[in-house]
Amino acid sequence: MSTGEFAARYDITLTPTLLFLNGDGIEMSDKLVGIWSEDYYGGFIDNRIDEGREKL
Repeated sequence: MSTGEFAARYDITLTPTLLFLNGDGIEMSDKLVGIWSEDYYGGFIDNRIDEGREKL
């Protein structure tokens, strides 16, 4: 799939956008859109990963 098709499929309109997908391409936690705070960004990523793991 092209990058445009991928962006349309997951409604990505801003970079950076991090998706947390399972092997079937289903979102396992909320996407992380933009960077609000460099100090807390790593924590936001860790939280999304933890949410996704709980759903596996």
